[in-house]
Amino acid sequence: RDIPVPVLTPVFEFHKGWDTMEAEFVELGEELGKDSGASAAAYHKGVAALRRFTQNKKALGDEVLRKLEEDPDAIAIALFGRAYNTFADEANFGIPRKFASRGVYVLPYECLPLEDEESIENMSWAQGHDIIRGARYVKKHPQLFSAFVTNFSCGPDSFLVAYVRDIMENKPSLTLELDNHTADAGVNTRIEAFLDIIQRYLALGVEDAPVPDFTPSKLEGRDGEWLFVDSDGQPHNMRDRSVTMLVPSMGRISADMAAASFRGMGIHARALKTPDFPTLMIGRANSSCKECIPLILTTAGLLDYVDTDRKPDEKVAFFMPIATGSCRLAQYVTFQERLIRKKQLRDVAMFSLATEDNYEGMKFKDYVAIFKAIVAADVLDEVSNALMVLPKDKKAARELFESHLQLLVENLETGGKGFFRVMKRMAKELAKVELRFPLKDAKKVLLDGEIYVRKDEFTSHGVVERLAKKDIVTKRAPFLEWLLFTGYNTRYLQKRKAGKGARRAAIIQTQLLKYLERRTKNILGKSGLYERHIIDIESVLKDGNRFVDTTIIGEIILIIGSFFQAVAHEVHGVIHVGPFACLPTRIIESIITPETTVEGNNRIQELTNYHNLAKHHVLPHVSVEIDGNPLPQVVEARIEAFALQVEKMHEKMNGGAQVLH
Repeated sequence: RDIPVPVLTPVFEFHKGWDTMEAEFVELGEELGKDSGASAAAYHKGVAALRRFTQNKKALGDEVLRKLEEDPDAIAIALFGRAYNTFADEANFGIPRKFASRGVYVLPYECLPLEDEESIENMSWAQGHDIIRGARYVKKHPQLFSAFVTNFSCGPDSFLVAYVRDIMENKPSLTLELDNHTADAGVNTRIEAFLDIIQRYLALGVEDAPVPDFTPSKLEGRDGEWLFVDSDGQPHNMRDRSVTMLVPSMGRISADMAAASFRGMGIHARALKTPDFPTLMIGRANSSCKECIPLILTTAGLLDYVDTDRKPDEKVAFFMPIATGSCRLAQYVTFQERLIRKKQLRDVAMFSLATEDNYEGMKFKDYVAIFKAIVAADVLDEVSNALMVLPKDKKAARELFESHLQLLVENLETGGKGFFRVMKRMAKELAKVELRFPLKDAKKVLLDGEIYVRKDEFTSHGVVERLAKKDIVTKRAPFLEWLLFTGYNTRYLQKRKAGKGARRAAIIQTQLLKYLERRTKNILGKSGLYERHIIDIESVLKDGNRFVDTTIIGEIILIIGSFFQAVAHEVHGVIHVGPFACLPTRIIESIITPETTVEGNNRIQELTNYHNLAKHHVLPHVSVEIDGNPLPQVVEARIEAFALQVEKMHEKMNGGAQVLH
């Protein structure tokens, strides 16, 4: 940042074809001092070269396929993986040569004629589409076999590797996971064993097991109503008592209130129990264990319910949203649908709403019910966390909170009439709780990051409890923030992709959310256990845009913007949590960490909260990746150091005097 050289940051979106970005390349050429004609010519020359390169790849593939056809005893290995490691000599441990030196043809999967093959649902990654198509082609060809080269903690590959294995069924395939500790001898041994297995497979003439006669259930939306189509093809209204909607645990309060609001709509809904270590074991037994922790825990919750709590003839709809962007969440539904087929779970279906169309698919009155529950749950979670620190009699305060929470749940499940009256009584009673010190004097931390991990008690509660023991109140970033972001995204950032209906719905939903937010926060703010803060999503995204382009859809820009608005203003530090090996989590950490040094940091001078940020040398921040296991000692030490930074900022923001608790 100290070198006065401009950084070129164009954004290229090639999803509509390589030759659709002329204007962007011409603009880049102008920044480099070239006229538009020269820039356009260079761009088209580059596109032509890329097309020739693609044609040459396919020609190489055709050549290998012809040789296989001429020699029925020959085999070829199609190498799958990321081009930057699988096909790069610097990173692939010589794997292509190891196959070739053993007399086996080897070629990149990109050389195969895979264009006509089917991909897979909800695939966010272009390479993912081609890998799946290539795997289907290899599966059909009797002389082709797959070797998938991946790297430790590669997020997309955590799903793709398993999909490729499923596609291959009984056909041998090899997965080589590389990191900087991988030994060359081990790679050689596995390749030799793989080739031996292929020869035995061919000699024995192994065939796939017959495909079982199984029809998975599905949900169909019709005129604002949802129908559950069972495994026999019979439709049932979602409000039929034989149909149960399962709401995965994403924080006890949120799940309980969401399920109650669905019951108020006439849908028989149940919130799954908060995960624990046995739940984690179920999830790991039904996954590769490399997927992110929310996928593992939600999958386990579904399977545990079906195995232990499901009633005879009960039809189960599992609620699982879909989101686009760099996050793996888009693949959760696909993974779980494939698992339902694999386990032949009759009358079990996925109920999915997508961020891409702003969760369209419900009637307006249903949106009112569910949004009312979500907004209230966000604020009640903050109240709950404050009760872990502030009351003189924590047990009595907790009992009071839980009794009024149950009244809110009961109100929602009977339709929600008078909901805010019940909430006002709750706030009035909570205001009577005797506190050790007021909330305004407390040390406060924002728990931000991936939505499931920050909300779910099993994954995040260890952090919250650890901070509570140090008299630090944790404020979880609200789910409302994401809903407002998806509405903004539909209306402005993705308005060309979203239809007029989706944009109109987004406007109405955003107005509804803002009304519910103001009313809920005004009421619970009177409890003395919540500090009223109205989310300004436009301002959050404006600040986030200082570091991330708005065309990069997902939580990254949202969390970065929220960090700089909250720290040194509403809170005294931020903990960012996410699943282990989560790509957005690591990008966020890589951006925020160097920016927490205030002195000499020109990038933060235009931020909304700069007048508060400028008063401090360092902004307290720590990033924690969670996989369900106890936190390692090095992470615990980082949290301890972070707590000390929080305490120092708290003292400074309170006029330099330590507030005695």
